[in-house]
Amino acid sequence: MPSLVLNALLLLAVGWRWQPRVAGRWMEFEHRTRPVIERGAGLQESGNSTASSPAISGGAVPAFAWSQLNVHDWPMYRDGLRRIGCPEFKVHEVLEPLVYRNYADKVRDLTMPMANRYWEFVSGKSDKGMKQLTEAVGALAEKEKEALKSLFGSADAPTPPPSADDDDPRLGFLPASLREEVAAAQVRHQGRLQEFSKTAPPDMPKRDAAVRAMQQELDQELAGLLSPEQWAEYQRRNSQHAELRSVEGVTLSEKELAEIIRLKEENKLSPPELTRELSGLLGPSRFAELERAQQPGYQELLRLSQRLDASPETAVLLWEEQQRVERQAKSMVDDTAMAAGDRAAKLSELKEALQARAAQILGARGQSAWMSQQKGWLQNTFSAPPEDPLAGLGAKP
Repeated sequence: MPSLVLNALLLLAVGWRWQPRVAGRWMEFEHRTRPVIERGAGLQESGNSTASSPAISGGAVPAFAWSQLNVHDWPMYRDGLRRIGCPEFKVHEVLEPLVYRNYADKVRDLTMPMANRYWEFVSGKSDKGMKQLTEAVGALAEKEKEALKSLFGSADAPTPPPSADDDDPRLGFLPASLREEVAAAQVRHQGRLQEFSKTAPPDMPKRDAAVRAMQQELDQELAGLLSPEQWAEYQRRNSQHAELRSVEGVTLSEKELAEIIRLKEENKLSPPELTRELSGLLGPSRFAELERAQQPGYQELLRLSQRLDASPETAVLLWEEQQRVERQAKSMVDDTAMAAGDRAAKLSELKEALQARAAQILGARGQSAWMSQQKGWLQNTFSAPPEDPLAGLGAKP
């Protein structure tokens, strides 16, 4: 736990100058899709719900809107997702990031006041306050576990079952009999991973080697089931880059996606060369959409616009405003000629102007939701330690 606290302090003490986009484990969920909502599916009142998926029979059903789900009341949000037929593993994917973000924000708020003392702790000159901080962070970690257990009964999310449906882009290209065999092999692989997790050795390299070996075992089994052409297509469709298919904010054809995956996986191009190739493939406007859609911060704004029943263009406008203001704030922070008091005043003015702009775009209710969602970004962007902890380290005596 002390090393965890020191890492948090280091990120705040050293990384502040570059406005880092450091995210915790909740960010691993950022590029996953929202649960699919069937057209016409409405919410039922809690007392009238008798099944996980609402029955729809005749008559008009109120249209579903994300704003009907209260994201600040986790049990209510969980129950609302279940009532509209959301699979349990998707309920975990939607709610777990909210829990992680909530407690990560609390940890940041605890460590921020002590960020400029990082070098004291590392050098051993002082440990005043470290014990209390470590205990407080440990207590938050326990509360996080309790929150997850209270929501789900267990912190472990159920494994999403592999699909063998015709419209599943990962397997839909295969004949039905092969789809079933591949899906069954994937289920067996997931079972092996779950069993291994119960007795996994504490040594990280050994765990990684064991997981790689199980993946190789699955790959060998699938390569034996499929023809060389089918195996190559399967690898492309299940590539880590194939997640772009489900990223909100950009729509790619299968042909475009295949070419993007090829370019990324060949790994022969430098970043500028890859940018030129992708821009030529998609055109400048759609390439900009692709770049923006891959940013976790933009995905946050998309989800906010959905909850507020606003158009996707609202998220684009907010994103562009935040990017513009972030560049201005960074310029002020990097301006060593500016007095600390002047810098703080200008950052405060810039923050107030952005908040007023958010109110214009979203309205008062939307602005409040935006400020709650962007709390961490606002604090990182418009505040700085009273002094640079690295100042003078490289100076000559």
